[in-house]
Amino acid sequence: MLAVVCTTDLDIRAAWPAMRRATARYCGSAHLVLTERLSPREYVIHSVTRPGPNGSPEHCITDIWAESRSPDGTLDRTDLLDRHQLLTRALSMYLLRVLDALGVVCGPVTSRIAYSEGRGPLLISALAAAPTASLADEILRTATGEDRIARALEAWHPTPLAELTPAPVPRRVVRVHLQARAGDSVDPWLARIVCQLPTVAAVSDALRARTSAAATPDQPEVVLSSSESEAVEADYRVIRALEREGLYR
Repeated sequence: MLAVVCTTDLDIRAAWPAMRRATARYCGSAHLVLTERLSPREYVIHSVTRPGPNGSPEHCITDIWAESRSPDGTLDRTDLLDRHQLLTRALSMYLLRVLDALGVVCGPVTSRIAYSEGRGPLLISALAAAPTASLADEILRTATGEDRIARALEAWHPTPLAELTPAPVPRRVVRVHLQARAGDSVDPWLARIVCQLPTVAAVSDALRARTSAAATPDQPEVVLSSSESEAVEADYRVIRALEREGLYR
């Protein structure tokens, strides 16, 4: 497969004929598959839509997460964004227009958006599906006052449900995606240290039970939460250091 990275129109005009000739020579066809390289950071946004009093859809964005990846492309961490930040507001306003353009009238939607400095938010995907429970749901309810599953039930229920969540308590929330590979077992002593870190709010069963990473279908993770950002970042660095020291065997 021939890959060419183009950053300007001139690069594209120069690369296009050469790529067509190369594919025709090696594959017998001049058809090409193009991929646009977007921002390395992507954002996952959960929203719920329900019919309003006048019948028009009302969209509610429950939470926005920023993904960070390692140099090799693996998911490193996912940070809950403060809804008062300018970036969060820009992503929210963009998604509201996207939901209207897609004709979403009822139910939950999980959207993935990239942000380009020159072009602003760019939609990657939008999936209408029932929300699934995650390790961060409990702390998410505390930090945002939102319950994604309860919101989805409200959208499908003919009358509003009772309030299920308390008032939000502003907190920094980070989901640390562990770099364990399938078949790795967890060192009991180091796993105990991870579980006892001050800002740890939840850990995957594989870490809690000191079992193999292959015992769970999802990538194991640790959820950090605190009102102090510095404390969260300190525990994040400790977890990565423990991984380098031999958390997995």
